[in-house]
Amino acid sequence: MAKANKSMPVLLYGIVLIVLGIALAIGGVGTAEKLLNILMTVIGVVLLVYGIVSIVQGQLILGIIEIAVGVVILVMGWVLAWVALIILAVALILYGVRDLFTMRPFAFHALVQIVAGVMIILLAVGVNWAWEFVNVFYIVSGVLMAIDGVLILLHR
Repeated sequence: MAKANKSMPVLLYGIVLIVLGIALAIGGVGTAEKLLNILMTVIGVVLLVYGIVSIVQGQLILGIIEIAVGVVILVMGWVLAWVALIILAVALILYGVRDLFTMRPFAFHALVQIVAGVMIILLAVGVNWAWEFVNVFYIVSGVLMAIDGVLILLHR
């Protein structure tokens, strides 16, 4: 059993971080793509179900909107992921440039943000060698995520 000061959501969060972290560290890009596929499918199906339930409960407009968004996510999931990836890249570059000029002691942090943003854009437009960077990024992120999960379980 968990200690009294460890709430179940915190324990669950720690365990999820460990499992996802290990999956990303072992599988790299392939695992991330599979997880994203599963997540998009689940969200799309959940929205379809919510839409049907809303219509049955008499909330026609809400039900139609939920069904439409669910269908869009199921049909165009990768397009939405690609757009989100580009937005993330642009945000990383902009924050990196801002931090470069405003946070002098943390210039390395700003440069990492800029490089990560540029690499994501190169990946999105089809530059093949950028995949290696992304694979390393997923592996390192997975290791850090798993460590964070362990620390949550140990310290909370």
